[in-house]
Amino acid sequence: MGDLLDLDLALPSSSGGVSGGSKGGMDDLLGLLDGPAPAASTPTFGGRGATSPAAAASSVPKVPLLTKENGQGLEILTSYARRNGSVYMDLQLKNYTAQPMGDFGVQFNKNSFALSPAVALQLPGPLQPGQSADFSLQLNTSGQRVKTDPINLIQIAFKNNVSVFYTQAQVPLHALFSEDGRLEQQQWLQFWQEHAAMEQKLALNNIKNIGQVQAKLASANVFVIGSRQNNGNVCIVF
Repeated sequence: MGDLLDLDLALPSSSGGVSGGSKGGMDDLLGLLDGPAPAASTPTFGGRGATSPAAAASSVPKVPLLTKENGQGLEILTSYARRNGSVYMDLQLKNYTAQPMGDFGVQFNKNSFALSPAVALQLPGPLQPGQSADFSLQLNTSGQRVKTDPINLIQIAFKNNVSVFYTQAQVPLHALFSEDGRLEQQQWLQFWQEHAAMEQKLALNNIKNIGQVQAKLASANVFVIGSRQNNGNVCIVF
């Protein structure tokens, strides 16, 4: 990560971010680092009050990642999804200023899952006043790994032609679970015997359809190992 975010920043505990000017090595780090920039993805633009096709297709509500107050007029909302085996940070950028915004970039600090952008945050043109743009930022796990607290925390730096802005987010764990995580019973039993101290038990009341619960968890790559009856209750092992 170099000098960009390796700073023990005192970031706010809530989402919204803090803004800051250029710091040592910042522009280089958010620009190219050591090597070619990632390939660009394709964003979708919307005008004042417009809803882009990408935003309309998303059923997950976006939450503030950078407020317009902390972003000097740039607001960033985000949600997370797993598509085709990859983690995506779905962004919506909006320009609340009277001037166009451009020269966007994003960088992650070292984190528990080595998450880093797989594509450049590159819009096809300036973000005009009052305009919003939806952008799906594909993530990979080729970054630098260091344990964070909580484990799913990532520190993020965004830049544009106005300034550099720091914020942080917690990636929902279901977006990180891989499709190949299913274990056979024998494999799971061996793992459980070796890590019994990590076992967690959760009681759910008023569940009328166990199949729906299993299907919902399976959609998030949480798989059923087995089930049994226990004192009139159904015990399911995931």
